[in-house]
Amino acid sequence: MRAVCIFLTLILSFAGCKKDETPNPDNGAVCGTTNPAEDIPWLKNAIASASQPSTYAYYYAKRAIFKGREILWIEVCCPACDMMPPTARYCDGSVAGMMGTDIPGNELTGVRELWRSHNGACGR
Repeated sequence: MRAVCIFLTLILSFAGCKKDETPNPDNGAVCGTTNPAEDIPWLKNAIASASQPSTYAYYYAKRAIFKGREILWIEVCCPACDMMPPTARYCDGSVAGMMGTDIPGNELTGVRELWRSHNGACGR
C-alpha cells in the first residue's frame, strides 16, 4: 500500500509539470535559434527580398514579445515614403497582425533589432 501511495504521489506531482513556453528575451535565442536571419526560412526570404540595392539602406528586422509570444517583423525606415505599417509574424511565419494597428507598440516587451542593412540609414 505504501508503494502505491508513493507511486501515485510521484505521478500526480509530475502530471502538473509543464514546460515553460514563455520566451526569455535575455537568453539570446530568437525562436529557438541564435541566428534567426539565417535559420528561420520565412525571415531569411523576407530579408533577401528587402535587400534590393535601391532601398537596402532602409530595412531592418526586429523581434519582440507580444502577449507572451515572440513576434518578428521587417521594418522600413523611409521618411519620404508613404508605407503601410509592417506585418508581424510568429516564429512559424503565421501572421500575428499589423504593427501599430493590431499590435500596439506599448504592449511589446523585449524589443530588439535582429538584422540591419549594411549601412542602415535610420537610428537605432
